[in-house]
Amino acid sequence: MTNSQSLADADFDMAAAAPEGQRAAAPPPVFAAALFFGVVALGGVFAAYAAVKDFAFARASGRWPVTQGVLLSPGPSSDDRRYAYHLDGVSYEGRRLAFRTRGYIGSPPPDKPGSIVNVHVSPDDPATAVLVPGGSGRRFAIWLALSGATVFVGVAGLTRAMMAVDFPDYDPGASPVVDDDARADPAEDVDQDGRDQGS
Repeated sequence: MTNSQSLADADFDMAAAAPEGQRAAAPPPVFAAALFFGVVALGGVFAAYAAVKDFAFARASGRWPVTQGVLLSPGPSSDDRRYAYHLDGVSYEGRRLAFRTRGYIGSPPPDKPGSIVNVHVSPDDPATAVLVPGGSGRRFAIWLALSGATVFVGVAGLTRAMMAVDFPDYDPGASPVVDDDARADPAEDVDQDGRDQGS
């Protein structure tokens, strides 16, 4: 019998001698949980970025130059319009009625095809346009707060999953273990030392 066969037999005997509960125990799916919470955190970061970008465009759109356009179709939803406009001899087509942080629209533009509409066009990118300019600071704050909460939940869950990997035996609900020597009263030790010296 070779040494490798002897080691294999020894490992088999140790596994057979282990308690049934230890052999049947499976590691928790901490990596799947870490992946899930990582995606949640990244989703919150992207949502916060989208909120900041949308609000920046919404606030700037109030100062954009205005040109006339023609409504082509109402769009698939009430918050959508399909319209065409010309700028510097170039034809463009837009679909944005308002930015997402705009919120309430008091008097929306007409939705009848062929109607004349005022189009607010970005001077930096003429392909970016909107019919109803402006943004709501309250709507932006709510969007940003929800994004921050999502990031917090994702980071907290990811941290807990990483702790489960690094410290698999850690139980946050368990009581701390105190050494019996640490429980001794220091005053009793001083008294005992005094009595020993006196004797």
